[in-house]
Amino acid sequence: MFLLSAMLWGFASLLAAGFLLWRILRFLKWRKETALSPRDQLMILLPLTALSLALTLPMLSAVFSSWPAGRTELKELTALVESVEASQRTFTTGRGGQRQTRTSYRVFFQGYKGFLSIPENVRFNQEAFLQWAGSDDVTFLYANTGGKYTIYQIQKGDQDVFLSCNKALDSLLASFFSYLFISLSILFFALGCSIWLLVSIFRVEPRKQKRQ
Repeated sequence: MFLLSAMLWGFASLLAAGFLLWRILRFLKWRKETALSPRDQLMILLPLTALSLALTLPMLSAVFSSWPAGRTELKELTALVESVEASQRTFTTGRGGQRQTRTSYRVFFQGYKGFLSIPENVRFNQEAFLQWAGSDDVTFLYANTGGKYTIYQIQKGDQDVFLSCNKALDSLLASFFSYLFISLSILFFALGCSIWLLVSIFRVEPRKQKRQ
């Protein structure tokens, strides 16, 4: 699901980049015909583009902080599972305004404060996990990803793996690229609109054709 979403938003970012390129070409043509001086053009365009960047660059910064950690960066925790807390978030998507619910899970441990988070796009069965964990020590590999401690692997012993690192990495990468393309789409569209606004406000007056 997230892989398909990443592909769709990747296509959307290409469309937004094409929109920005089209507006830049129209702007270059407009510059040759407008009566505004280059200084005036710059004084008007700079605040518009600065506003667009101020609104969109923090999104990109947050996206890059969610890049998955490497295997050498993972930390290990072995403990008894105390409980799993589920929280749901409902959002609207699609042209028809369809409502979807996304569930996130937090794992708590006996004798420890805080929790570890299951990657949001990983299929996770809460009841099956608690039954599998039982009263045995469970080993978790985790890292700080996107501002929260995210689980990359869950296992007991050397062979019994409930969540593999490869599966978690695939899900985290799909999520990363999906949010990256969303942010780029918004950035390109905002910059294109800034240029369009300048050209639209200060239109070039049509010239009269000379009679032969």
